[in-house]
Amino acid sequence: MKTLTLEAPAKINLTLDILGRRTDGYHDMRMVMQAVSLGDTVTVAEAAGGFSLLTEGISLPAGKVTLEQRAADAFFHRLGRPVPGLEVRLAKRVPAYAGLGGGSADVAAVLRCLRTLYAPDLPRQALEEIGLAVGSDVPFCVRGGTCLAEGRGEILTDLPPLPDCAIVLCKPDFGLPTPELFARLDGADLGPRPDTAAMAAALARGDLAAAAACLGNVFERVLTEEEGEEIRSIKEALLRHSALGAAMSGSGPTVFGLFDDRQKAVRAKEALEGRYRQTYLAAPVKILEKMEKNPEFPSMMGETGPMGLHSKGRKTDMKTAAKRERKTLRIVELALLLGAAAVLMTGVWALNTQRDLADKVVRLHVLANSDTEEDQALKLLVRDAVLERATEILEQSADRAEAEIRLRESLPELEAIAEETVRANGYDYAVTAELEDTAFPTKEYDGFSLPAGEYLALRILIGEGAGQNWWCVVFPPLCTAASADVPETALAAGLTEDQVSLMTEEDGGYQLKFKAVELWERLKAALE
Repeated sequence: MKTLTLEAPAKINLTLDILGRRTDGYHDMRMVMQAVSLGDTVTVAEAAGGFSLLTEGISLPAGKVTLEQRAADAFFHRLGRPVPGLEVRLAKRVPAYAGLGGGSADVAAVLRCLRTLYAPDLPRQALEEIGLAVGSDVPFCVRGGTCLAEGRGEILTDLPPLPDCAIVLCKPDFGLPTPELFARLDGADLGPRPDTAAMAAALARGDLAAAAACLGNVFERVLTEEEGEEIRSIKEALLRHSALGAAMSGSGPTVFGLFDDRQKAVRAKEALEGRYRQTYLAAPVKILEKMEKNPEFPSMMGETGPMGLHSKGRKTDMKTAAKRERKTLRIVELALLLGAAAVLMTGVWALNTQRDLADKVVRLHVLANSDTEEDQALKLLVRDAVLERATEILEQSADRAEAEIRLRESLPELEAIAEETVRANGYDYAVTAELEDTAFPTKEYDGFSLPAGEYLALRILIGEGAGQNWWCVVFPPLCTAASADVPETALAAGLTEDQVSLMTEEDGGYQLKFKAVELWERLKAALE
């Protein structure tokens, strides 16, 4: 009988901003969401027939179609298969109606179980799409980790993880009506908004203190006097006990604080739980798919250490390290057999350099409809129009994380500019603007070069996108910089002197190093 148990981490909102009401009745949101180690446990097992949900810790109204059942129905509908008999067992730890996404986390865990049991090749994106039909927070709960969430919350962009820290969560003994809170927002003066771009930049730097300083939630601005007083009281208590920052999560009323010292967090929890029975200690959780692919990864729940892991995690880490060490030895052995050990050592260095560069730049990728002379000329016109506006959009960006956020916000505008250019030149090609990770070969530009690898790219697709492409770097603005200005422009965007030296050919042997990246990747792929 097929059966699987997975954990369902709750979430907190590091930032939460509401941009306005949509025509479909929902609100456009911009949030930074973080999965945490406080969570429920979900078990899915084949059963004789029908769907049943058994719960520990809560009671459910009889005869009601649950979100878990709706998720199962949507999953098998997507597969084009009848729903088998299923029994779902749910052990609840996350408080309900708390702003922690506990219900969405349970639904996401059910979907993750079903994928593993019945459709292991189903992409995560498809699972997130299924989850959206059940709830707005479900796509994030399928993914986990740290994400910029936009739209209803379903447009997700992975962000650098929240640095290791302890998180204290405290739910007061009252609930907040989410629909009413959304209604209060409409037309309200919300004052200063959460700085989501600054939060993303802090995460990119791995700066926990800066991230804590950026915590913010617009729902706190529309609380009643009584509600607001209780929330402020909890925040002040967390800060008195050395929290780096504190905020309400989601539509509340749970308040959380970030700590750089676990013992301080423990003391804060002990101080609060004397008054608030629903007080918890947690830690950040990384992308769930990566964790689930490693069967030796320790459980997230229960008594947590500084990293949110059980004490048995140390033993597991040793096993994992041993496996990695064996794999490394295999790589070295093969390199020696090929007589290329020196090149491969260079490749390790160059691969790390490429990854560091990829974390600091955004490329521009314009794909022509075809290779005809007319389509190639049109490509350059679109390039010029998009590049001009993108440069203006990004001129105030301090780093790549901020640049990414600004570009995602501007994708509709950039797509419209590209489409207008196409129409103005007498063509009716469809035009798409997107921001996604793209594989690039080693490329030489005027004044600098970039190694092969995956980079975040602003992609402009014209028509069929079957013609020769145009590539450059839109952040930092190296596309428009004169050759002599490239080093200064790159340094101003946060690149190191070594990275700039490599890019600008001042470091002898760059071609060999870039080639070594490709050789190293091929060897790794052969061993996987």
